[in-house]
Amino acid sequence: MDAGIVIPMEDFLIRIDKGFKYLEQYPGSPRYKQVNKFNGGRLNAYLGGIDNNPVFDMDGKIYPERLAEFENFASQYQGTKLGDTLTSYIELLNQEGFKRTASVDDFLQKLYG
Repeated sequence: MDAGIVIPMEDFLIRIDKGFKYLEQYPGSPRYKQVNKFNGGRLNAYLGGIDNNPVFDMDGKIYPERLAEFENFASQYQGTKLGDTLTSYIELLNQEGFKRTASVDDFLQKLYG
């Protein structure tokens, strides 16, 4: 209700992972585009932050605890589409000096497929 993620992050990521698995298992599904867009929205909120779950501070620098969380989950989901996405995002953040830049915004926007 207040623009925050109210379930544990692990549960939130399980839902995203299940969305990716659905997309892999049912590429011809009439719901494919809808599930892909919904999954992208979830990832965008997680990786880019929302009002009550920010990822970046006022100067656009990533919060160290969020980066550590991303790294932990990238390791945990290694070998999955979710893990690959997290790893790619962490690599991009590293290239961008761990700041939110236009390249980071482009990455987040492309999650919507």
